[in-house]
Amino acid sequence: MKSVALIFLIFFSSTAYQQVTAAPESVDNNIEQFFDLFKERKYEQATQLIAYPKSYSQNEVISDYNSITRNFKSLDQLVGSLTGYHKTNTYPDFYEFGVSAGKEMYWWTKEGAKTSVYYYTGSFSKGDTLILKVLTANYGKSEEIGMLYFGFLTSDEHSKENITHLYHKILDDQGIPKNHPIREQIIQNLPVLSGNE
Repeated sequence: MKSVALIFLIFFSSTAYQQVTAAPESVDNNIEQFFDLFKERKYEQATQLIAYPKSYSQNEVISDYNSITRNFKSLDQLVGSLTGYHKTNTYPDFYEFGVSAGKEMYWWTKEGAKTSVYYYTGSFSKGDTLILKVLTANYGKSEEIGMLYFGFLTSDEHSKENITHLYHKILDDQGIPKNHPIREQIIQNLPVLSGNE
C-alpha cells in the first residue's frame, strides 16, 4: 500500500548527511521563501517549493503534494504557526519528523545532485521551539529543497508526547489501521538525532 510506503520513507530515513554548509544565495532565498509562507500558514504554496523527481508523473506529483500539505497542517494543529526562525550551526538532541516527495530517500542523487544540509531554529505560536533541518538537492547551478525535518527537542518534557501524537495523526490521515504494526514500531523507535552542542 502506497501510504505505508510513504510512512516508511518518512520514518526510516538515514541521517548520513550531517555536514553543515553555508547556503548559496539562491537556495538561501528559496528556504527563506518557504519559511515565510509557513509563517503565513500558506502550506499549499510552501509545498510547491519542495522538489519532486523529474521522472514523476503528474498524478504522482499531486499525490505527494497532497500528502505533504496534510502533514504540514497536522504539524500546525500541534505546534501552531511558525513565528520566527534563524540559522544555527549548533543544535541539541531532537526527535525527527521528516517530509519529502519521492519513493526513495535521496532520490535526487540518482539525478546527479549532491545533498547539502542546513539547520535553523524555529519558534512556533503555541510556544514550542523546533529544530528545522533542510536537506537540499544540489545540482551545481541550482539547488532545491529536497526534504524537511522538524525536530522536537528531547529536553522538552512534552516532545515525546507531541511527536507521538503527530505520527498517529498522520497515520490516521493516510488510512493506516489502528492495529497496524508500523504504529507500535514507530512509537517504540522514535528517530532521535544527536545534537552537537
